[in-house]
This record gives sequence, structure tokens and C-alpha cells, in this order.
Amino acid sequence: MERRFSIGIGFGVVNWVWALVLLASGELTTRFGVRRALFVSVLCFSPAIWGLSLVHSLQLAWVMYALQGLIAPLNTPFIDQWLLDETPPTSQGIVSSWRQVTADATTIVGASLGGHVLAQGTFGTLFLLAGTVALAGAGGLIASVRARPAVRPEAPQTKIAHHT
Repeated sequence: MERRFSIGIGFGVVNWVWALVLLASGELTTRFGVRRALFVSVLCFSPAIWGLSLVHSLQLAWVMYALQGLIAPLNTPFIDQWLLDETPPTSQGIVSSWRQVTADATTIVGASLGGHVLAQGTFGTLFLLAGTVALAGAGGLIASVRARPAVRPEAPQTKIAHHT
């Protein structure tokens, strides 16, 4: 009973940390820009996944699970912000919808292929393969983003009344 309680507490703490990191993601993009934050986030994801393949203790599993979980949720708002910054306001709804469709489709394909890999191998093999696929995806995303000039939404024009 005590072990199940501590595992539950561990999951709860990790989820609270993830929520705080998501709140901080807006500050990261404000300070460093969407492109930089996105590049760092997607490049850190693969090593975090690969780290899961090295786990041989419960404590290390928690650390790697938390680390991977800190990075993965950041990718979505960073990608969304970059896409919406690049999209005219009249098309943002359709772009957002298609981004979600592709995210769901890749989740389905990844889970299906991951199940087949796991049926034939180990979790270590699965995480090594997943990290490699993530790194390839990160490279493609970064190349795509870099190929486009940075587009920043116009800052709102503020008229300041001068009183003399």
C-alpha cells in the first residue's frame, strides 16, 4: 500500500511540475523568441527519450520520465505559436485544425508501430527508436522553419495623447 501511495505522489508531483513548465513556456518565447525556444525544445526531446532506454532503477526512471515530460508538452505550444505567427488571421482556424489532425495521426501511427517494436523487442529498443525518429523529425522541423523568413505579427499601434 505504501509503495502505491508513493508512486501516486510521484506522478502527481511530476504533473504539477509539467503544468508549471507549460505556464513558463510563454515567458520563454517572450524572452528568447518562438523559433529559438522551439529549436531547443525539439532538440532536447530525443536525448530525454534515449535516456529512458538506459533506466535500470526506479529512481532513474522517475528522473527520466520527468525530464521527458518537461520537454514534450512544450513542443505543442511552441509549434502552435510559430504556425499561427506564420498564418494570416483568416486562415488560423484551418491551420490549427490540420496541425491537430497531423498530431493525432502521428500519435496513432507511433503507438501502433511502437506496439509492434515492443512485441519484438524491449522498452530500451523502443525508446532508442523513438528518440531517433524524434531527432529526424526535429531536424525536418528546424530545416523547414529556417527555410522561411521569420514573420512577426505587427505590434499594436498605440497612440499616446500628449498634453501640453
